Amino acid sequence: MPNYMLASVHSSSAVSLPTALQEQSVLQHLWNIAERSLRGELEETIGYAVFTEELCAHKRHFPISTSPIIFPQIRLLWDSAQPHRRKRSALPDLGIGRISDAGAVQLLGGVEQKAAIEQMRGYPHPDAIREETDARTSFNRAAIQARDQIRTAVRAGALPNNMSIAWIVAVGPYFMFRNFDIFTPDELNTRFTPRPNDSGDYADTARTYNDWLCAAETELSGPIYRIGTNTASAAISNYIEAGSILYNGTRN
Repeated sequence: MPNYMLASVHSSSAVSLPTALQEQSVLQHLWNIAERSLRGELEETIGYAVFTEELCAHKRHFPISTSPIIFPQIRLLWDSAQPHRRKRSALPDLGIGRISDAGAVQLLGGVEQKAAIEQMRGYPHPDAIREETDARTSFNRAAIQARDQIRTAVRAGALPNNMSIAWIVAVGPYFMFRNFDIFTPDELNTRFTPRPNDSGDYADTARTYNDWLCAAETELSGPIYRIGTNTASAAISNYIEAGSILYNGTRN
């Protein structure tokens, strides 16, 4: 594991911040489970567990009353007026958010997780996997599904549609952030032929279908992070902090 210390996120809302020694211990734990997850079968469900552990590590920085909730595979209905049509829905692998006073789910972000690839064994530096065809395919396809999850969440009232939304796309214990702009009325009312998959149905325009087929050829832009490192933990902390502005402090 790289020899550096996790930088604490100093939030005015925090009751007490963990000590540097505690932070280093947590960081070592996250690195260990991430590296071990690459030793056996490369299963997507193991990726869920590792990323959940990463998110749980950041809950300690918030008072219990405002700590973000982790929603495993929360079902977001495309048409809430027809709840019986459950296939027309999206299932983010992990939702991050809260439950409002009115009982509504309000998301500040989420994670679309894919199984690790063979080239990740040994837990190499992100630069070593950036150009791997399998990595490009997995990250880009996760982003396509993330876009549909955000769009469905907007329709379901679980996300606002007045600002861009960032989502985490992860492949094994590596992850990136993807930003999605405000959706147009047409985008919120159009779906393509559904494609069943383990994370629910995703559908989009013909252009998106072409993006799915060409995912291996699309270059990855932006940093790739490794769970268990200082930069990854700081990025997740900043992500959760930034997401808290979506509802401007309201609890309705």
